[in-house]
Amino acid sequence: MKESDKSHNTKKSYQTAINKLIEFEKTFNTKLRFIDINMDFYNKFNNWMLNSTYTNGKDPFLH
Repeated sequence: MKESDKSHNTKKSYQTAINKLIEFEKTFNTKLRFIDINMDFYNKFNNWMLNSTYTNGKDPFLH
C-alpha cells in the first residue's frame, strides 16, 4: 500500500480485505466488478467467509 495518513492497523485491515476478495475470486474463478457488488454477492461472500478457517465460524462483518 502507498504511504498515507491512515494508521498501520487501518492499512492492515484494508490489505486483509483485499486479500480475502482475491481469494474469493480464485475460489469461484471469477473477477469481481463494481456492478457485481450487491446483496447476492454479499450473501455468497459472507457464507464463504463463515465457512472458511479464517473466521472460525464467526460473522466476519460483526465486530
